[in-house]
Order: sequence, then C-alpha cells, then structure tokens
Amino acid sequence: MMSLHFLMSHIVTNRIQTQEEMKAFNIEIEEEASAFYAKWAEEQKLSLPKTSLHVKKKIALVKDRIVENSPF
Repeated sequence: MMSLHFLMSHIVTNRIQTQEEMKAFNIEIEEEASAFYAKWAEEQKLSLPKTSLHVKKKIALVKDRIVENSPF
C-alpha cells in the first residue's frame, strides 16, 4: 500500500497546477494515508534483534536513479 501511495503521490504532484488542487490532494489522500500509517504502526509489535557489539556493519551508498525531474 505504501509503494502504491508513493507512486500515486509522485504522479499526482507532478501534474498538479494550482494550490487548490494541491490542497484537495493533501486533504483527500495525504491526511487519510497518514492516519492509516500511524494506526498501522501502533498495531505492529516490533522486536529488535539481539546483536553482538563486535559485529561489523556494512554500509552501502546507493545513488538514486536519474529522471527528468531529478535535481541532478
């Protein structure tokens, strides 16, 4: 659901032309989605795995793909 929301938000916000359209999108979609995600997060019980202090961590740097509206 979150990936669909991201895709929809990306497409819609690229096509919005007025502040009124943006306000309607925020009320109808973003506020509803935020409430849904907050409720979902409260219902999930997360347990952190027990890790040793001596375990090496791997860190990866990933460059985002380049698209027409990319800041690069």
